[in-house]
Amino acid sequence: MRIGMALPAALAAMAGVGLGWWAPQGLVELWCLALLLLLARGNWRGLGVVLLVALTAGQVLLAKGGDLPLGLLRVDLALEGRLESVEEEDHLTRLLVRVEECRPLADEGLPCDRLRRVRLSHYQAPEMSPGERWALTVRLRPPGGFANPGAFDYGAWLWREGIQATGYVRREPPPERIQPADVSPRQLALAHLEA
Repeated sequence: MRIGMALPAALAAMAGVGLGWWAPQGLVELWCLALLLLLARGNWRGLGVVLLVALTAGQVLLAKGGDLPLGLLRVDLALEGRLESVEEEDHLTRLLVRVEECRPLADEGLPCDRLRRVRLSHYQAPEMSPGERWALTVRLRPPGGFANPGAFDYGAWLWREGIQATGYVRREPPPERIQPADVSPRQLALAHLEA
């Protein structure tokens, strides 16, 4: 019986996830060396499998590398970023922010510059719109939440969305709008349809 490429590709992807999640840092270099050896031998099928393992492991390592350092829990952080989405409910505004710059307000020595996306709650927020750049003082925590068996898993959803931390916006110092949203043709068309 002949095995196609689907099963080896699926196994390689699963091996890459496991490698990226549990392997020590130097093991990725070992996989790159194996990739070069297979390339030199001309084993194209093996090369494809090793390449898929290496790519998947790299993606998982990149996702893990942006985790919030535990030393930054309950620490005020100065964060600058662009608002990706703004959801308003009563006095609460939920923000999805693409992080452009992040640093602790106090000299804690721990960097937070590897964060790329965070989900924030802001109580009694000023008028905010997607696409704007803001300077915010925030407190963050690692993503997590309730997981109902057989139903919704909030922590897994945050991971799939690429959200590396959740938290809230502090009132002091007050948030500052750095740059208004760029006007795109899509936004102009939507504004015209709503009018």
